[in-house]
Amino acid sequence: MTLRHPMPSDDHDPTRFREHAPISPGDRRPAHSGEYGPARSGEHRGKYAGAHGVISRRRTPLTVLTLLLILGASVTGGCSTSQERIVSLSPSATETLFEIGAGEEVVSVDEHSDYPKEVRERRDSELSGLNPDLNRILTYRPTIVIFSERPPATGVNSVVPALEEKGVKVLIEPAPEDVKGVYQQVQELGLETGHEEQAKKLVSDMRQRISRIIRTTKKPASVQRYYHELDNTYYSVTSDTFIGSIYDMFGLDNIADEFDTEGSGYPKLSSRDIVHANPDIIFLADTKCCGQNAATVTDRPRWKRISAVRNRKIIALDDDIASRWGPRLVNLFQIISKEIR
Repeated sequence: MTLRHPMPSDDHDPTRFREHAPISPGDRRPAHSGEYGPARSGEHRGKYAGAHGVISRRRTPLTVLTLLLILGASVTGGCSTSQERIVSLSPSATETLFEIGAGEEVVSVDEHSDYPKEVRERRDSELSGLNPDLNRILTYRPTIVIFSERPPATGVNSVVPALEEKGVKVLIEPAPEDVKGVYQQVQELGLETGHEEQAKKLVSDMRQRISRIIRTTKKPASVQRYYHELDNTYYSVTSDTFIGSIYDMFGLDNIADEFDTEGSGYPKLSSRDIVHANPDIIFLADTKCCGQNAATVTDRPRWKRISAVRNRKIIALDDDIASRWGPRLVNLFQIISKEIR
């Protein structure tokens, strides 16, 4: 059975901001990790509960065998199923799983899952969320496989039906539309892995911290305009994307909105467009993938005219933190808050 996070469909592909790591310079998509397009709504299913062993009240001698049977019932029965075997092909989901206490159940992760550090020893360079290999996935004997977007239904990558036929639970957890969607995904992962209480605690903590950051961030006297750079070919995001919704919470104005003529959410601007728009702040989400920083931006032709460059408001972000929707989302809020005060 395939479980999806409720999202509207999104068919555009060339400019989807992906959560997976850098792609080739020749690819016209943003060249680093980022968001997946939203998926359609779907059905939810919880875990099955194991049956409790029944012990007679009549007093009888406890033999070694009886004792072992009782202990076995308490382990395999109880209120939860046996431990899951999870293969995560989503860096965002991987981070969340470890944060909610499901890390021990993660048997392998995709090539781009690199946080927390203990996950690195389980990383498989031949596992990919973009081009999943059914046989490779099955070598880990998973009970749950998590994707960030649904793989193609036909062709060599049609792994979902094959996994379902083998009784593997498939979770599709694409980029949410906003922060509420993040909270919902965390709770879903907790539900499906038997870590509901830890997930609820994480959501409560994230919600409180993010609310406090927004509440205590001093708003500037005038609306500040920003440019969020996905790669050094000037792909950006609009306010209709997940990352754009975060900037909206701070009352910032996105210069990319007016250039999204196709309505993709990920327009490609020109250098001239950006210079003319004259943003007050520049956020670089391409520091790892493309080696961008304040110096490289300042050296671009005519960019010294831009207010953000003149006032040294070029903010280097961690590509991964700026493109994943897991527990470290709070870190992104902290960075934005600090820079606009």
